[in-house]
Amino acid sequence: MPQSGTILLAGGAALLAFMAMRRRRPVAASSGILCDPGPYQYNNAQVVQRIDGYLDSGRRDPASITVDVATDLFNPHPSGANVVFPPVINAQQNLPLPGVQCAFELVGRDVLNRMQERGIQPGVDDDNTPVIFGAGDADMPGYPWDSPFVQKDNYPTPGMFFLVGAPTKVGSDQFTIQSDGHLVRAALGSAMAMAGNYKPDWVKSPPEGADSSHPYFNTNAKRLRSQMAKLIRYSPWNDELYGQTNANYAGGNDPTKPGGNASNPATTYMMEPCMRGLNWLPRHADNIGRLAQGLAPKRTTTLSGEKLTGDNAGSKHMQLWIPAVNLANLAPNVPDASLTITTNGLNFPTGDATLVPPPAVWGKGIVNPVGGVSQWGCPGVQ
Repeated sequence: MPQSGTILLAGGAALLAFMAMRRRRPVAASSGILCDPGPYQYNNAQVVQRIDGYLDSGRRDPASITVDVATDLFNPHPSGANVVFPPVINAQQNLPLPGVQCAFELVGRDVLNRMQERGIQPGVDDDNTPVIFGAGDADMPGYPWDSPFVQKDNYPTPGMFFLVGAPTKVGSDQFTIQSDGHLVRAALGSAMAMAGNYKPDWVKSPPEGADSSHPYFNTNAKRLRSQMAKLIRYSPWNDELYGQTNANYAGGNDPTKPGGNASNPATTYMMEPCMRGLNWLPRHADNIGRLAQGLAPKRTTTLSGEKLTGDNAGSKHMQLWIPAVNLANLAPNVPDASLTITTNGLNFPTGDATLVPPPAVWGKGIVNPVGGVSQWGCPGVQ
């Protein structure tokens, strides 16, 4: 083992050269070189926090840590353009964009410095570590939980995974949640109960024939259900694995089924605001099973929701992350008009917002053979 403060390569320049060789991209040795990251605002403390999150999770490859930290913090570009790290160098296309190469170099320098400060020897990341999912419940201490859980009765619960297609149990009752609306109501009810401010009339379907005066239809109840729906729909993990552009697959009217026809087009509320909805058909990989084997989760449908083929085919239902919401915004002392479903203020040790799953899952990345989307998730949903 190296002594604290040493690295088993000849200085930062040698390791950056090693990183360049590993990634087959030119990476300048930043030590002693000043560069301008503008228009980025380079926050060293934020960068180091993100580096520490990866180091604490067991990562040891400085090249891959640099790429991931840079991607986390510096994509998209301030201009709104999607950025790839290591930076693409193409003078004819004016790439890299201003500040991109500098930000990447500064992150690489800070990764090396932080590893040296902590006495951590560079090595190779073990990408095959299995992810262990516990059976959790909402009353466990430590919310938002850093470890991945599936709620023990498969009830939609903020901060845990929910298995579409598997039975949900409530006491002696057992049923299957098969729609966007049912999922959202259940998750919102869980969140409000966890905050000590459960309002059953806001999350239970109203009696048949109830008019607009019923509490279910009040403005605040509808607003909270909409906010919860958007969080689940546009968690970048859920969206990249299961988001698609066909409203029928997300729960809209299907002209091939009773009551549907060509003059009765699919509704789109379950696609708003970025016009991708979750794919409720069994066309997906067993992603929790893959993670338990140490594999990255995989997308197995086209952007329009159709099945892929061969090794990219899937026949399972979705396995959704229910984002951990900030319960302080749902507390009993908050006026109804100010109640909010948001992940703002909640982060994992890596610095990631709880809009995405815990580090053991999110750190695996996603195998995605489908293009056409520059950024998964939906701007403004948080």
